[in-house]
Amino acid sequence: MTRTSSFTGVPAATGWPARWSGSRRPCLTGDAGRAVNNSRGTCPTRRSGSGEDRQAPEVVAVPKALFIDGHSLAYRAFFALPDTLATAEGQPTNAVLGFAQMLLRIIEEEKPDFVAVAFDKGRPEFRLEEYAEYKAQRKPTPDKLKPQIPLIKEFLQALRAAVVEVEGYEGDDVLAALTDLARREGVEAVIVTGDRDALQLVRPGVRAVITVRGISETVTFDSRAVEEKYGVPPERLPDLKGLSGDQSDNLPGVPGVGPKTAVALLKRFGTLDDVLAHAAEVGSERLRRALEEHADDARMCRDLATIRHDVPFEKPPRLEDFRFTGWDEDRLADFLRRLELRSLLRRLGLAEKAAARGRLSPGRSSLVRGRRLVCTREELARAASVLSRAGRIALAVRLDGERPLEAWLKGVAVAADGLPETIYVPVLAGPSRGRPAAGGAGSDLFTGCAGDGPQAAGSPAVSFRDFAEFLGPVLTAAEPAKVAHGVKPFLVWLASRQEWPGRWAPVGADAAGPPVGGLALDTEIGAYLLDPSRSSYGLESLAREFVGEDVVLSPEPPEGWTPPAPGLDWAAERLCLEADITLALADPMRAELEDKDLDGLLEEMEMPLEEVLASMEFCGVGVDAEALKDMSRELGRRIDELASEIYGLAGEEFNINSPRQLGRILFDKLGLPAGRRTATGAYSTKAEVLEELAGSHEIVAKILEHRHLVKLKGTYTDGMAPLINPVTGRLHTVFKQTVTATGRLSSAEPNLQNIPVREEVGRRIRRVFVPAEGCLLLAGDYSQIELRVMAHLSGDPALVEAFRRGEDIHQRTASEVFGVPMDEVTPELRSRAKAVNFGIIYGQTEFGLSRSLGISREEAAAYIRSYLDRYTGVRAYVERVVAEARRCGYVTTLFNRRRYLPELDSSNRTKRQFAERAARNTPIQGTAADIIKMAMVRIWREMRDRGLRARMILQVHDELVFEVPEVEVDVLAAMVRDRMEGVVSLDVPLKVDMKLGPNWCEMRRHTGSSDARAS
Repeated sequence: MTRTSSFTGVPAATGWPARWSGSRRPCLTGDAGRAVNNSRGTCPTRRSGSGEDRQAPEVVAVPKALFIDGHSLAYRAFFALPDTLATAEGQPTNAVLGFAQMLLRIIEEEKPDFVAVAFDKGRPEFRLEEYAEYKAQRKPTPDKLKPQIPLIKEFLQALRAAVVEVEGYEGDDVLAALTDLARREGVEAVIVTGDRDALQLVRPGVRAVITVRGISETVTFDSRAVEEKYGVPPERLPDLKGLSGDQSDNLPGVPGVGPKTAVALLKRFGTLDDVLAHAAEVGSERLRRALEEHADDARMCRDLATIRHDVPFEKPPRLEDFRFTGWDEDRLADFLRRLELRSLLRRLGLAEKAAARGRLSPGRSSLVRGRRLVCTREELARAASVLSRAGRIALAVRLDGERPLEAWLKGVAVAADGLPETIYVPVLAGPSRGRPAAGGAGSDLFTGCAGDGPQAAGSPAVSFRDFAEFLGPVLTAAEPAKVAHGVKPFLVWLASRQEWPGRWAPVGADAAGPPVGGLALDTEIGAYLLDPSRSSYGLESLAREFVGEDVVLSPEPPEGWTPPAPGLDWAAERLCLEADITLALADPMRAELEDKDLDGLLEEMEMPLEEVLASMEFCGVGVDAEALKDMSRELGRRIDELASEIYGLAGEEFNINSPRQLGRILFDKLGLPAGRRTATGAYSTKAEVLEELAGSHEIVAKILEHRHLVKLKGTYTDGMAPLINPVTGRLHTVFKQTVTATGRLSSAEPNLQNIPVREEVGRRIRRVFVPAEGCLLLAGDYSQIELRVMAHLSGDPALVEAFRRGEDIHQRTASEVFGVPMDEVTPELRSRAKAVNFGIIYGQTEFGLSRSLGISREEAAAYIRSYLDRYTGVRAYVERVVAEARRCGYVTTLFNRRRYLPELDSSNRTKRQFAERAARNTPIQGTAADIIKMAMVRIWREMRDRGLRARMILQVHDELVFEVPEVEVDVLAAMVRDRMEGVVSLDVPLKVDMKLGPNWCEMRRHTGSSDARAS
């Protein structure tokens, strides 16, 4: 599955159907006559606005009807957007806005000829007469939703979309009757609903679009997709519910019969009636008795779950009654203006018409604020006074520069609860240019400070010294609470300024405390926790998703934009908008985090960690620049030697880095067996292709080495040199907190995670990372943490006991899997067992394991089978976690971090298998990541509180690296080991290896004795 993009907009002018004329949508018809939506691929698929085209033998133009379950979409919209969205008079509008956005997006994507929206009307008496408890457990309609249903119907009237309702019947009954009408007329029908009961209506020529999450994510089902998902064809879904029940509709079903058993029975016998008629043939005595005793209950549940097609319309409907001809511009503009739905007015190109027909009220929109330009000391003082009394403030800053410590600060915007205006301070300050401080860990990196930047003639600007004097105390104080979006670079920048009152100094020092105090929420991190797989955490998309506002944050001003006040250009206005959006996001995002039990992860781990990472980026790590240059020259010489050898073996010179030229040499000239080709028909020369050819010709190994060394030289020895800060002489790598789907940290500029430490060249790269004078590098590395986490999560007794006894787990696995005594395990067997251990964690297939070990797939399959047969707890865990992920759509870590896996429902086998592997390994990898994050926060805080001069400087995989004065080595080593091993209590002990050395390569095991500090 692919994720749905947010509502992407519609043509500015009205009359969509006119725009569609001449471009009738094709309906692809397969051999079996199964209708599939154009350009969507096989269903179910999450909508993304694009997809892979299916090849079809015939393309036939078919009209299309769109039938919508109005109440279902209204409920989805109401709970997807915050109920604080309202007009100036207090009229709630969140359901109206969300409903409109969903419907317009679907209409724009499907381009229907006919549109009808069905609503429930009255009580479904015929169902209640049969079963009084039908849907009895459902909560009443929320008070804030009730008044919005008539407004939604009014919106539909303005849209000229037919509203259909029949007294005593539910919306899906009406949809069934309308779908039958469309099929009789030879019209393709698309049902849009959040109620999966409607899947029973799916037939050839009938698709169902099911809303999944928020207002933008849907899954599309055709007949085959329904059967793939539920195990039975659409028409058998009521039978399935008759047996297994349906909690959402309060249908009991047959006790003890779940969906799996129900599917098996239906596949064996046919219909529900067939199952009940053959109950005596069921093998299980318990199941046979349940079917016989609850046969009437099963039939009742089936009948209640069956959607009625015989709806008694007052007047028989005609399909032509639902023809969609476009909206009524005037009526729709008036409606949207009255409800202050400005984003829709802009999207539909009706803003000017609405303004002409009636002046827009500013309303209560959290994004509509005035602007206050603050330029003088007096204005700064007043702003500080006002902001210090606010309940919460949102901060947005403009830093221009590739790296925080080398950036210019060019403006700060602050929005606050209760303030009608957003404050903009045109502060201008460059990076600190003082000389680097001596003394290494514990010293300020900057002893001087840059002057304020040049001021353009006629432009107001505030000196950073004045900004720090007045607003510094407000921003560093614990109150008011602060919210920001992606604030870490600003924390790093502030820490370099001597004038700033907070720079992570030890408790009791003059600059004690963080650069920004009371930081309650970084909305980028909040959005990441809610969905770590989303492609963007930009404020524009978050504003649409959480507050239903459409904002423009482009580098250039939108057409027709005029400054709201003198001295405010578009850059200033954009910054103010960022502050406005961030403040508006705080409440709905916090509510969703709490609803999903992610608020603890935010408050106790991710927000404190952001401060830790900022301090690590600020400290940086020392680099031996001369050694780096020497290594670069040496690598260059070796690369040149390899190139000469390759040319000699090839018999000519060519561009080794050109896949096309390399393919010609290897496969055309040297005649090596060609593997797969690229999409353009060229030979593939990817690493995995060349590795398979390594034994065919000596040139291949040299090409692989050449390619590897070129990459290392470009990324590290050459790539790191320009990243060394000219003032500090250190490398300030960037730690990324919102990149990986598992919760692991990543790094960039440079990426220190990918240094190949098992190779000599990789170890030499590590050797250039050195401590400051008088310091050493100390590292704490979790031993086999992911295997320990797997032992805890699976509860496998053999694994748990092995870790408790302190055994070599790879040796133990080799003994168990290969059936040899522990003392007879060879290094080769241990290596294979290690590959199996980690292969299980990463969901490695038999093919992947066979490649990594250089063995046959049959042998690899036997290893995996033997492992799972021996470690039955691991097998049960793997099956359990995948099943749970399919049930709820996501997996969690031990600390409740979530990862959504929509691809589990994909009809694409490759995507589905990837999601299954992710379901297995994410709880393990994510829990390990959470553990080291918690350890980082606790160790960092204790170092600060104890006034240690040591600094945490790197986190790579399961390793923490510190720069520590020699006099603090033993104290810090003991503390780090204790905190890392004791950060969480698992069923198995956590073990940390401590190492110490003069650089990141030459590190020896540290036990606490003085001689361990020798290099």
